[in-house]
Amino acid sequence: MQPYTGSCLCGGIAFQVRGSLAPIQVCHCRQCRKAQGTPFATNTPVEEAKFELVSGRELITEYESSPGKFHAYTGSKANWWPILDDLPCFEGVADPAGKR
Repeated sequence: MQPYTGSCLCGGIAFQVRGSLAPIQVCHCRQCRKAQGTPFATNTPVEEAKFELVSGRELITEYESSPGKFHAYTGSKANWWPILDDLPCFEGVADPAGKR
């Protein structure tokens, strides 16, 4: 089986996935729509052992769009994505006063 390949928009970061993919999930929650700027987001989980970063490791960085933002809209989070940190979780929008 040929690996699945992909890259970032500029092509500087390239990856491949060996093996079959899990079923593709289409999410319509508000958070995914806003993050992607589309009416839905399509995702598929990939086992770490099947993923290989081919090039561009030095180009990968992190970006925090809203400093200090906690987990919001967890009421519609992906059921396959566990939240493993100790940050507050909000089923809807986070209360600015920090109340649950």
